[in-house]
Amino acid sequence: MEFIADRNIRVDIFLCEKLGLSRRRAAFIIKNGLVKVNEKVPKKGDVLKIGDRIFVWDFEIEDVVPDFEIKFSILFENDDFLAIEKPAGIPVEPVKPGEKGTIANFLRARYPQTSEFGLTKRACGILNRIDTMASGIILAAKNRKTFSYLRTLFQERKILKEFEVLVSGKVKEKGKIDLPIAHHPKNKKKMVVVSEGTSYRGKPYPALTIYRPEKYCSDHTHLSVVIKTGVTHQIRVHMSYINHPVLGDTLYGGPQAERLYIHLKRIKFRWMDEKEIEIRSEVPWKNSL
Repeated sequence: MEFIADRNIRVDIFLCEKLGLSRRRAAFIIKNGLVKVNEKVPKKGDVLKIGDRIFVWDFEIEDVVPDFEIKFSILFENDDFLAIEKPAGIPVEPVKPGEKGTIANFLRARYPQTSEFGLTKRACGILNRIDTMASGIILAAKNRKTFSYLRTLFQERKILKEFEVLVSGKVKEKGKIDLPIAHHPKNKKKMVVVSEGTSYRGKPYPALTIYRPEKYCSDHTHLSVVIKTGVTHQIRVHMSYINHPVLGDTLYGGPQAERLYIHLKRIKFRWMDEKEIEIRSEVPWKNSL
């Protein structure tokens, strides 16, 4: 899509008016390089001049292109859903038109019908997310009925999600952190634990994290972590809050590493026929650290 500016106006407001977007959505597509002004990528606050040429990439569902080349290990599969093992460094879904190499691109190629449902328009049947630099089990539905059923289980906290997490320092005892999480007041990339006197942005989300030390290694602790909720960055924020940041999580004070040491290793839930389904994924660093 291409437009010509007819007056001096902020580029994000121009997009809102021309495309009917919210300010947040306009900011998102600008940040992800989907907009060019006179062949250059602008910032959302840049002011257009009369005659400026604005080009906007198509950013709807069509930009989830099938990727027949990428392959993932399948941990479990039946007629209704599958469990994929996501390696560290692989995104769950694309953020730019034409992007390949994500879990969603894989699903779009092999199960085209998944483009009709998902957590977002680009999620292709995906039911849970993991940070790009983390790893573990991704559940994806093959049909709308299954997606609705499993999504309800997630929302009602009836799906067990157990992670292996490597954190800094020695965690001496098991424990739980039952503190809400909200967006950081200044840094849009971060979340923050909401406690007395905390500044935050938006609405706080309930968050419960249960952890248990399994093994000590040098100045690190291997934890088994179960989250009862699914807030963005939940494990990372809660571990940092108790002064045991995750290895590789420099955003929240952790030491630099080649990956984020979080792995979703076990998922368990009750299926429609009342049988219990348990899916496990081997921890990549289990025998090396």
